[in-house]
Amino acid sequence: MPVGLSPGIPKVIISNSGAVSATGATPNFKNSTVYGGGIGACEAVTLYLDVTANTGTGGANQAWIEYQVSPDNGTTWFTAERFSQVTSSTATMYMSFRTNGLGANEAAVNAGAIQTNTAAVINNMVFPLDQRVKWTIATGQSLTFGLYAFIQPVGTRYN
Repeated sequence: MPVGLSPGIPKVIISNSGAVSATGATPNFKNSTVYGGGIGACEAVTLYLDVTANTGTGGANQAWIEYQVSPDNGTTWFTAERFSQVTSSTATMYMSFRTNGLGANEAAVNAGAIQTNTAAVINNMVFPLDQRVKWTIATGQSLTFGLYAFIQPVGTRYN
């Protein structure tokens, strides 16, 4: 098979959160069609966080967005991955999950802010059916964001 890129399938998870000013979370994606149903089986996925407004009286504009998973139908939630802390008025960040790694024989997640050189590589993540997005907003803050995914379907990876 030729070496090259295979197309990613775009998926809107949260198109516009509206202004959120308190910690909260989406419902379990498995039980909801509103949030795109979460991330299914795939070769790889890249999540994009688009913060369009981050304002408030807290001074630091602190906010965190987490992708969470559950082993027990949504009773207990674990943070699978967390985007870098949002401290500016707008931001675009990404996380790329690869089932077979970022390079030869690697299994990793690449996370960083768009157009910067800062990124961290951590362990691979497997997604169960129970998934949600959680946000933590500092006191006095307000955040508006969208969350999008590009998914590489199973069987489309070039070697």
